[in-house]
Amino acid sequence: MTEMEIGQEDINQALQRCQTLLRGMTIGILAALGLIIVLTTISTGAFVQIGAKALFYLILLQLLISLFVWRRRVKWSKLSTSHDVSRKKPWPWYPWI
Repeated sequence: MTEMEIGQEDINQALQRCQTLLRGMTIGILAALGLIIVLTTISTGAFVQIGAKALFYLILLQLLISLFVWRRRVKWSKLSTSHDVSRKKPWPWYPWI
């Protein structure tokens, strides 16, 4: 198992990526919800019901991903405010999240 040091710059970059991803997920959830409302207002046919159900499951998936990313962001935010930001963490540390 390798170890790598986590610097303040790495944490700030990860926090920025988390914020960007959370903004994207929020926009996606709102767009899917708006599309569900528009589709069900226009028609109640079988295609619309299938499409609305697929969009609903997409919203649930985005919600779960957002919760996971938010949890990671809170953890990294606490790590950046601690005094010992250069302590070693065991691999894997995922900087792209």
